[in-house]
Amino acid sequence: MTAIVRRATGLVAVAGICVLAMIVLPATASAAQPCGLNMVWAGEAGEVNASRAPSGFVRWGARSYTDNGGLWVAYVLVGRRTVDKKVQDYQPHGSVNPKDLRTGQLLKFLVYHVDTQGKKSLSRPDAECVIP
Repeated sequence: MTAIVRRATGLVAVAGICVLAMIVLPATASAAQPCGLNMVWAGEAGEVNASRAPSGFVRWGARSYTDNGGLWVAYVLVGRRTVDKKVQDYQPHGSVNPKDLRTGQLLKFLVYHVDTQGKKSLSRPDAECVIP
């Protein structure tokens, strides 16, 4: 149990540092693609996906290609503001309210995963899109 608590504490600290790094980066439109109806950012260990619903909500989720257990930490940001955050032991997923989506700002997904074998992975740094 102590090892799990230490791992979780370290994971939250690493995720917090990553979020702080994202905050100091520009929060407006960059070379990112416009947010589309169905978006997938696939990496070596897994993927982050998002889709815009007709209602205006953005539904998102993440998955591992091999092991979805373990600890997940996920942040969803619009510009510099966190609009969704998950710290849990199953695949993260959620939605972003259209009220939180600001035209021209980046919608960014940061997902960190430590699987049941202790293997760590981080979502692609370009898991983002420009809100139309």
